Amino acid sequence: DYSLEGNSLLIFMEDNIEDGLFFDLAIEGLSDEHLNVAPVINISDNFKDIRTVSRGDVIINEILFEPSVSENPLCPVFEFIEIYNTSAYDLDVSELALEYNGIRFPLDINVLARETYLVISSDPDLVGGYYLGNFPSLLNLGATVGLSSKEVLIDKVFYSPTHYKDPDRDDGGYSLERINYLNPCLGEENWSACQFVQGVSPGYSN
Repeated sequence: DYSLEGNSLLIFMEDNIEDGLFFDLAIEGLSDEHLNVAPVINISDNFKDIRTVSRGDVIINEILFEPSVSENPLCPVFEFIEIYNTSAYDLDVSELALEYNGIRFPLDINVLARETYLVISSDPDLVGGYYLGNFPSLLNLGATVGLSSKEVLIDKVFYSPTHYKDPDRDDGGYSLERINYLNPCLGEENWSACQFVQGVSPGYSN
């Protein structure tokens, strides 16, 4: 069945379409108020099951708030915040925004693929990252970072140097990473200093 809403044609299927399924669609017999009949419209594409982002679907997974090449020569010179789509679906994140110290920073992203990392930073040359020109300066003493979409809180974390739990890595040059993203409600106990040799792991599993 189908319905028309303004300039949109809504088609209702009897059965669910599997994500990734290739389909051919032919539309014929469309006419306007003057009885002008449109030519047959053929559409071939892959169906993408894109869901609306909800609380906990996307989390803040890693934070570098105090870069220091003197403490760690492998450390990048820019701050970053890594987010992760924990869900099994591609998500509509067109309204997603980073929140820091009460200021909202909209992210110009349409879709975040399932189980995908995205590194937000002020570095336009970061391969595979998202460049945020007005990326906030992250306080070294700690602050609250959040994600929201259409006034809905998606995730929020408080970070501070006490989260490192490693006296050899709490003077800068190393990132904080979430230990278990499946339990986002845990606080400080769910964060620690990055254990990668490089001291940071943007875009990779913790």
